[in-house]
Amino acid sequence: MSPLGLLMIAAMALGMAFLLSRNLRTPLVIALVVFSHLVLDFIAHPMGLGKPLPPDLPLLFDGSPKVGLSLHNYLAAALPAEIGPFAAGIAFYLLGTKAKDRTGAWVFWPIPLFLLATALYRFLPPQLRLFPTFAVLLLLPLGTWIDRHRSVKGFTSPGSP
Repeated sequence: MSPLGLLMIAAMALGMAFLLSRNLRTPLVIALVVFSHLVLDFIAHPMGLGKPLPPDLPLLFDGSPKVGLSLHNYLAAALPAEIGPFAAGIAFYLLGTKAKDRTGAWVFWPIPLFLLATALYRFLPPQLRLFPTFAVLLLLPLGTWIDRHRSVKGFTSPGSP
């Protein structure tokens, strides 16, 4: 995805997060995390997964020069590079938060499972490949709801015992 396309998705994520949170700090962090995907794409692309491919990340738009450092042309590097940060993110979240109730203990798990399923987008027909990108935006309201059932370890929210 081009920087322009990713900027538009980051803006949509910022807008949705702002509507849900009504503060600017959280939406800005979310938008920066979404846009940081560009750095990861630059390092990883093309997505050969063991087959050498030429750079495929458009610099600005379709037809512009293609870039990419090609980490994903090497399966032995691609798998740890994808699975490691994903697993670390799950671990940091679970170690840094605790469930307030039964809902908070169980409803987190559909999100990583959904994200793993969307990682298989490259096996979809070309006309459906944007679906996972936009489907991930639906996780913002779900994540907000889940966060209401979890709290940061060591802190209590106002009014809680």
